[in-house]
Amino acid sequence: MAHPREEARLGALHALQVLDGPADAQFDRLTALAASLFDVPTALISLVDKQRQWFLSRTGLDAPETPRNVAFCGHALHEEVMLVVPDAHMDPRFATNPLVTGAPFVRFYAGVVLRDRDALPLGTLCLVSPLTRAFPDADRRLLVRLGELVTGELMPGGSSGGRRAGIGADRRTGALTGTLSADRFAHHVDHLLQLAGSESTVAAIIVVPELERVNEIFGTTVGDALLLELVSRLGTLVRTHRGGVIGRLGGRRLAFCAANPSEAIDPDALAAACRTVLLPPFEIAGQTLSPDLQVGIATGDGATDGARALLARCRRVIAGQAVAHGLQVGRMDERGQVTMHRRLRVAADLGDAIAHDDLRLVCQPKYACATGEVTGFECLLRWQHDELGHIPPPDVLDAAADVNLLLELDCWVADRALAQVARWRRSNLAAGVVSINVPARRCCRTASRTGSRVGCATTACPRRPSSWRCSRAACSTMSNPSSPRCTS
Repeated sequence: MAHPREEARLGALHALQVLDGPADAQFDRLTALAASLFDVPTALISLVDKQRQWFLSRTGLDAPETPRNVAFCGHALHEEVMLVVPDAHMDPRFATNPLVTGAPFVRFYAGVVLRDRDALPLGTLCLVSPLTRAFPDADRRLLVRLGELVTGELMPGGSSGGRRAGIGADRRTGALTGTLSADRFAHHVDHLLQLAGSESTVAAIIVVPELERVNEIFGTTVGDALLLELVSRLGTLVRTHRGGVIGRLGGRRLAFCAANPSEAIDPDALAAACRTVLLPPFEIAGQTLSPDLQVGIATGDGATDGARALLARCRRVIAGQAVAHGLQVGRMDERGQVTMHRRLRVAADLGDAIAHDDLRLVCQPKYACATGEVTGFECLLRWQHDELGHIPPPDVLDAAADVNLLLELDCWVADRALAQVARWRRSNLAAGVVSINVPARRCCRTASRTGSRVGCATTACPRRPSSWRCSRAACSTMSNPSSPRCTS
């Protein structure tokens, strides 16, 4: 059955100059991805010609084309978005189709329509299986997204359509993700900076540090699907910030940039939006993934900045997150360069400070309000850096987390607190309860490691801490160091 705009449709299809061309790795990767994601043996990019459907790419099928009069895709051209056939045996349009009654024995079909810029249907990205199945809304949305990627590649200006249509080999988009390439993204960022003028332009780089590991464990199709889902989620930021663009800067790196010439974009709001869209787990091909993600956000001024400088700021933010885990979203303000340099320096010097006892533990007395008597002490961490001066305790903890030294820092504090208790005992002083600020979740590990090595080199300090108690304020307290125990 011919399409109502058949002549115009065929003209647009032939103008692409892709029919009967050689295999294309870009499209073959997309059909392989579709077959894997939906767990079907066959995925096709079908272009419907006058008397045939020709397969631009095919996974799981040897035939390069089939007659149009038996093609499911010919029916799909009349649909607004897609055609789904859960069971061809039960559908009167296809029950006697030779592709159903004979090889490849089609039972399930789902095809999303591929349209050109004038909304003319050219063909489909379709899934075929000899088994019946349901096709829920989540699957439909994902197939539509894959279809958009195919269309982006197929149309002039896409990396494959442009090449075949004689427009040149300039790759304007990432072949898999449908995003701008690194060069094109930088060009757009420069344009946005000029457009915004003195108002701020905000950019973010998103890194998936363990993408290679995801590929090794689950396969490249899952890794590809993870990138696709990331791009889809970042699309919500594009819809929020009109004129925003997404690019792929490299294998593990995506980027987003937005500008508003009439109003500065709040980088804190963008950071919050990134947390909202990126924090939920990713459901991909039957796997639930919560990958490490690093996001670096920075602002630029169109009067003084270019894309290179703006993206370099984003990378510096990420550099300070290099050894942390989970979702991290950081941003750099106008003083960010100095702040980031200080944080990196603190993190780099902390290990030596612990090893060489450059830290100090200050014992602050606690008094009973009724009597004024000393009831105990709280041990407070202090660090006077030779060049940076006083390092506030929160900055020390951030640095310890950055370089995976939290447990070492906890043990250093516990060691010094035990040694101080021993000195008080030798002097026959009653110290009461001595508190150290160790989170409850690390208390037992600290007690175990400290007790196994502390010794204190004196008979006045027993080898092991006896009463480690986790208070509601997440502090651990020691009242009589003699044997390991952790209670809550």
